[in-house]
Amino acid sequence: MFKHDESREVFTNPQTEQARKHRMIFATLTTEYRSEYNRGLFAEGAAKAAVVVLEARGLRVTEEERARITGCNDLDEIEFWLRRATKVNAVSELFD
Repeated sequence: MFKHDESREVFTNPQTEQARKHRMIFATLTTEYRSEYNRGLFAEGAAKAAVVVLEARGLRVTEEERARITGCNDLDEIEFWLRRATKVNAVSELFD
């Protein structure tokens, strides 16, 4: 049964309300997280991914290079490195 919600000026029913909740959940999954804490978590994951990509390509990652990559907290720089990790011929080229 439909009911009119005056405060939102929309018609809702249980099925429509469930669909709205699913859309809200999906929207949060696709929203970029902007808090420093979350950016740090994403940076950590992206740094690990960059090392994995380099190693999967057969490139030797030294402890110093690994420490520089995983020790970086700048998400934008790490994402840049991650993209370059797919193209470089040596890990040192990542930082050029």
